[in-house]
Amino acid sequence: MLLSIEGEEKSGKTTLAYTAPLPIVGFSFDLGTDRAINGTKYDEWFKGLKIERVPYGAEVSWNGNDITIYDLPRPIQLNQEALSGFMELWAYFIQLCASAMMDKSVSTIVVDTMTLCRRIKADAYLQELQEEVAKENAKDGKNRRPRKQLLQIEYGHANDSIRNLYDLAQSMGKNFVAVHHLTDEYKPQLKSDGTVESMPTGTRVLEGLVGTYRYQDLAVRNEKKGSGIETKILSCGYNLGLEGMAIIGCSWDTLAGMISGSLGGRIQIQRRGQEVAAK
Repeated sequence: MLLSIEGEEKSGKTTLAYTAPLPIVGFSFDLGTDRAINGTKYDEWFKGLKIERVPYGAEVSWNGNDITIYDLPRPIQLNQEALSGFMELWAYFIQLCASAMMDKSVSTIVVDTMTLCRRIKADAYLQELQEEVAKENAKDGKNRRPRKQLLQIEYGHANDSIRNLYDLAQSMGKNFVAVHHLTDEYKPQLKSDGTVESMPTGTRVLEGLVGTYRYQDLAVRNEKKGSGIETKILSCGYNLGLEGMAIIGCSWDTLAGMISGSLGGRIQIQRRGQEVAAK
């Protein structure tokens, strides 16, 4: 199953992601997995598991682990006109991610967050453009100014890379969880002076690739409700009738059971405790 989880900060997104079937290989751009795993759901979902955090750049395999999490921190920058480290970070991530996708022993891939993953890819492309300008300047002695940001149309480069991740997970039959931040929605609005300006609508929407739901089997949003977390189904390709339903204390198995039950068991989604071979 391809699952999208969105929500505000500290709304249980990462915890929900790591309740997916084992073994899990996770990629942490957000660096918040310690709190998520060792929090209130630890005894229920993570106690007794072999969990390994891998620092950026280390060559450590996931073999033998229940959960392996690769830390992918954003490189510290001193000069916005000469980005560094983003191309290397993306290359490290994409090689590991592709290997995990193709490893039959791995049940689930988690990207936390896909929002930051997309930003890293965009900055990697900007770094590439800046380095091309630097090479041209060194070659002919000119002093061309490097780019400080991408043009809107150039984000298609990053978007294509994210779509490729979804497509690869689908083709390899992997469980794939993409976690997303939220951002303010902007729409053109008519002002009192007759001009039109893009302004916030007051609605919070997924921050990332436009049309993300099209690439998911299931999309949910987490929201704090008192002392608990409510998970609302936003999009469900298995059964449209489930859209709008809300669950308190949700897990991957809760969602899998709800989908399977609503379809009379015709579709069986792998759950925690089921071996990879059973897929």
